[in-house]
Amino acid sequence: MREELEKIRQEALALIEAADTPQALDQARAAVLGRRGSLKQATKKLRDLPPEERRAVGTLANEVKAAVLEALAAKRELLQRVEALAATAAYDITIPGTRRPIGTEPPLRKVEAELREVFARLGFEAVEGPEVELEYYNFDALN
Repeated sequence: MREELEKIRQEALALIEAADTPQALDQARAAVLGRRGSLKQATKKLRDLPPEERRAVGTLANEVKAAVLEALAAKRELLQRVEALAATAAYDITIPGTRRPIGTEPPLRKVEAELREVFARLGFEAVEGPEVELEYYNFDALN
């Protein structure tokens, strides 16, 4: 009977450790401590034991139940803290905001960009230069 209780303790702690959601934790609790749980079934067998052994095994059963309840409470607290952290991590106010551009591109710049694209497809090349040229470069050098 003692081996069975130790096995129940190990299985229960493994189930609780594996639970990653509150629903899975509730299922683990029901599987161990519920009406049809493994610990409840084991404690029903206490009636069949002799009185001197019943006391020792009953004490062990209570220790197993206390250990399982303690593990359940610790895991539930951990899941709640993780859930709270996940909720607050969605809005981190320490991160700098993204700047949005002010205004829109002027219509003449849009037309200029479209014309550059059209002429580039025709084989021309856009060259940047000074806004005002000397008379020599505009007339005399070009004949």
